[in-house]
Amino acid sequence: MKLKILSVKEQGEASAERLMLQALEDCNLSNYAIVDNTYDSNGAPSNSLDIRISFLRRK
Repeated sequence: MKLKILSVKEQGEASAERLMLQALEDCNLSNYAIVDNTYDSNGAPSNSLDIRISFLRRK
């Protein structure tokens, strides 16, 4: 599987931040996730995940 990171949009704005990837060859992403580190109000690592995934097909 070959993916290329094109850009990170709205970096630093948690509710709007997104990662733009480009598939360089056919791939199956059904068993993969991109996650970030989250922290609780005390600054300790949290196991909370906020995942929003959408795939756009471009030709």
